[in-house]
This record gives sequence, structure tokens and C-alpha cells, in this order.
Amino acid sequence: CFVHPDNPIDARDRAQRKSSFGDAAGGPTTWGELGATEDAWATRGLVRFIPLPSQGSFGVMRSDLLGGGRYHLDAVPGTVASELIQGVVADPRGITFVSLFFRTPRGKLIGVRDESGVVVMPTPQDCASGRYPFARHLHLYVAPSAGGVAPPALAEFMRFVYSRQGQTIVARAGFTPVSASLAADALKSVGVTR
Repeated sequence: CFVHPDNPIDARDRAQRKSSFGDAAGGPTTWGELGATEDAWATRGLVRFIPLPSQGSFGVMRSDLLGGGRYHLDAVPGTVASELIQGVVADPRGITFVSLFFRTPRGKLIGVRDESGVVVMPTPQDCASGRYPFARHLHLYVAPSAGGVAPPALAEFMRFVYSRQGQTIVARAGFTPVSASLAADALKSVGVTR
């Protein structure tokens, strides 16, 4: 989640995140209800910025965070992710969730507090290990030819994607590279050797 850079909240647990975006009766209406104790923040209202249903993150978070439930009725929809992050930069009451790809120094990323109270941030290591609960995997689907073997052009493309050079491009774009063992398994699944 992202909030305004002046927001004193550094992390919230899953239940707090769910209540922030879900339509449960009696959900929080102020930052004080989410743990802010400073006078200026304890009574400050909460504005939820969410993606439109046509965006992938709308469905992912609805499933992963809300358990299939509905978003809060007063949530403010944004047509693109950059609009959501700019919403919290412009409005100190705001909170949103967007891909790390849209991260900006003007917004504040807050962590997830796990069951033992440890704050987990979406680092490449914690996303890859599954420790960060909202990491989303992007899959590459291919159609191998008969016999489960990739045609030569597809095989070469896959070798590049899973190569050190290909995964460096993935990292530079702001995403988490796959492990060498996962890359080897993906290549093997369609009969491609390195």
C-alpha cells in the first residue's frame, strides 16, 4: 500500500488492510482507527483510492485481500495506476495499492505486519520467497509443438527471457527476477535446454 509521505503509519497487518479497502460494516473512517496517534492524524479522514474493475490489480486484491468481498462503497476509482499513486501524493488522507512499478519517491510505501509483528516489505527476496503476501506472479505461457518441444524460434526466445541478460532487464524494469531453478524448470517443461 501507498500513503501520503507525511502519514505516520509505517505498516499494517492484513486485517487492517482488509478493513481499509473492504465494505465491512463499521470499517475505519479515520487514520486514528488504523493506529495513527498524533493529534493531526488521529481524526483525519480516510480516502480509499482503488483501480477500476478493468485493471488486473482490482481482481487480484479483491481475491487476495478481500477474500472475494466488495470494495468500500466510498472508494475513489482511478482509471490508471499512476492516477492512484498521484491521488495519495496529493491527498494526505489517501491510501491505495499499485504495483511497485508505479512507485514514486513522493509516495510512501508501507509494509505488512505479519502474525509475529514483523514488518515485511516487498523486497525482491521477500516477494520471491512468498513472505510478502501480496506479491503477484506474472506467467509466460507458450504452446510447444507436438511432443511438448518448443519450436526453434520460441526456444531461443525462452532461453533469452530466462537468461541472466533477460532477467537483468526484468530487474531494471522494477520486477523481481525468477530464480535459476525456476528458470531451468520452465525451460525443461517445454523441452528447452540452456
